[in-house]
Amino acid sequence: MRPDQERSAGELAARAFQDDDLFVWVEPNPTLRAAFLVPFMTALARRSRRLAVALATAPVLEGVSLWKGPELRELSPEQLAMTGLDRIHERLSAEALARFNAVFGPIETSLAADVPEPCWYLGVLAVEPGQQGRGLGSRLMAPILARADREWLAVTLETAKARNLPLYRRHGFEVLRELAPPSPGGPTVWTMRRPPAAGRPVL
Repeated sequence: MRPDQERSAGELAARAFQDDDLFVWVEPNPTLRAAFLVPFMTALARRSRRLAVALATAPVLEGVSLWKGPELRELSPEQLAMTGLDRIHERLSAEALARFNAVFGPIETSLAADVPEPCWYLGVLAVEPGQQGRGLGSRLMAPILARADREWLAVTLETAKARNLPLYRRHGFEVLRELAPPSPGGPTVWTMRRPPAAGRPVL
């Protein structure tokens, strides 16, 4: 991803996740949800591009994958300020922020407990809604999956879409936990891990 693509990548990811069950539950109002998702996804794009790895399709920006590397398990206060992630709470009402924490807190706790060793983490895999189903997601994962194999490192992620599970399983991911909704009507979230496999063919 180029430096000048951080904002456009955030906007793309916001469109891709606008109707995601997790974010619909966090902020039911679609206008407020979009107003939150753009700066949130832009901050994640900035984090990955500047501190880890951010991949984008070319020559046309149709999809992105945003990663955290094994050395970036937690961000320092300075890194949070640089990315803008320290100000994301200002974009949510008190009620929406409570729902955000109620779903993302258990995800972080579960992944830390189940995969304490250094690993790669796929934070965002986003493809333009009109371009989904063309294999772009697989292409955006492939370089880091291959790198993780070479480095003998696991890869983790989470998803709130059951229909994504077959895609990730095809790439070697296994479900770690099925996290129950934090409250009635909330999203079910699956945490997943892909074990390292030296010599695995590049997909």
